[in-house]
Amino acid sequence: MWILSSSRHSTAGILAQDGSINGKELLDHLYRFVNDLYPSAKIISKYSAFIPSASDPSFYDQPCAGDNWILVGDAAGHTEPLLGEGIYYAMKSGQLAAQAITAGDIIGYDKLWRDCYGNILKESSINKQNLLVLTDKFGSEAYGAFLYYNIFMNQL
Repeated sequence: MWILSSSRHSTAGILAQDGSINGKELLDHLYRFVNDLYPSAKIISKYSAFIPSASDPSFYDQPCAGDNWILVGDAAGHTEPLLGEGIYYAMKSGQLAAQAITAGDIIGYDKLWRDCYGNILKESSINKQNLLVLTDKFGSEAYGAFLYYNIFMNQL
């Protein structure tokens, strides 16, 4: 769960593994989380989306370009497997796709994105596999502890 605030409004969100919880329960968790922190908050709008996220590193071995076709961003599954972050990958893959198209080498896009961030996505999907094993054994709190630890360690 997260809350991102600006001077005019805040955005709250929640992320779950597909099939791990039903939508109503997920929203109930989110509403309680927000209400605990901001009891007077009012919901202005709601939005939900399925964010593709690979847990199998071999997913990233699949082609994302071919004769007269190219996949970028979410369509290519280019989201960070642990956090679901995809804006950077959408923008970067769009830039790399444009570069490949401009060079007249659409199939070359696969090498471009893999060289740029492919290993990051693969490593993160391996971490996600390991984390799913931990959550099966120790509960969902293990996921939060793992993410907190990784975020904290990256700040040092």
